[in-house]
Amino acid sequence: MNRVPIETFKNKITTEIISSLNKILTLLKTRYKKVKELKNEMELTTAEIFCMKATVNKIMAIVHEEMQEHYSKTQFVSRNEKESQTNDKMKEQLNSQIKSLENHLENQKKELLLREKWLQEREEKLIQKEKDFLKLQSTKEKYTYRINKWQNELKSKYNSSPERALKTKRLSEIKEENKN
Repeated sequence: MNRVPIETFKNKITTEIISSLNKILTLLKTRYKKVKELKNEMELTTAEIFCMKATVNKIMAIVHEEMQEHYSKTQFVSRNEKESQTNDKMKEQLNSQIKSLENHLENQKKELLLREKWLQEREEKLIQKEKDFLKLQSTKEKYTYRINKWQNELKSKYNSSPERALKTKRLSEIKEENKN
């Protein structure tokens, strides 16, 4: 029966464990990079939402001004039938424009709410991924500490074993005999 020396066995186990830990570390690093990329993308989307909100507010202000102009014009219009007909037509046009703008604004508000919800979900996922990354990193550190501890224990057991002492004694006896 062939026996593998303890040092060879320890070295083999140590290299396998270290390579496994290195693989885990590279996976963690790639995941962390992806998390950072998603976070940057989320910040860009948030900026887009704020721009859309500003646009919606500007449109609302324009609609409000047009409505005020329309009402101020209608107050000073003469009672002439032609003018009243044109005013009615203008009123209808303005009302239709206002309705279409209000519909557009409502659609944009809905879209903004959906995007905000999506961003919140994405942010929660990113936070969870960061927590998972930190847990994995702490687990890796624990296992690295344990491996180093086991290696030190194995070395001390091997160096302090009676078999080792006998082998050392026998080698010194053989050296003495060879000198003589």
